[in-house]
Amino acid sequence: MLKFFSFFLLLTLLTACGGEKKSETGKKSTAVKKNNPNEIVWKKFTSSEGAFTVNSPGLTSEIKNEKSAGKNKIKKMVSTVFFSAGLNAFSIQYYSLSEEELKVPPLMFLGKVAMGITDKLKAKISHQKTIKNGTLRGISFHLKKHAEEKKLALFLGKKNIFIITTTIDQKDPSIVDKFIDSFRTGKDH
Repeated sequence: MLKFFSFFLLLTLLTACGGEKKSETGKKSTAVKKNNPNEIVWKKFTSSEGAFTVNSPGLTSEIKNEKSAGKNKIKKMVSTVFFSAGLNAFSIQYYSLSEEELKVPPLMFLGKVAMGITDKLKAKISHQKTIKNGTLRGISFHLKKHAEEKKLALFLGKKNIFIITTTIDQKDPSIVDKFIDSFRTGKDH
């Protein structure tokens, strides 16, 4: 499962948008385990620019890359935050949208992004639905390639798109929903 997730992140980071590394914040937080070694303590994480908060199930790192994105291949600063706890892996990728992108109806825009991700990974999409997280509208869907499965959630903030990628823990799939449900955008994002 980690092989597919690693491939997905690498492909998303390099293929979907380009790939020159600009900076790394090194911001980290770790999940502390209680008496039960399988019990994860979740901690609130805020991105370096205050773009979002999320309850983090483990170690985090945040990187910023300049990438080409969209149909016009405009260079954008894309931030990605990685979280991991044991076999669970999560990421949140976000970037500012152009004026042109902001004019597209939100669900139509998110649908196009979802199909672009699916096409690039040559994975099967399932369980697609519209979702709401606080005041944010978005979509969620599962991607399956061979036996490996991911759940993605895409949200539009005031000026950013947020792409949440999670592994689906077959032992406790509620971890995925807990992570996605805790996501909130910052005031101006």
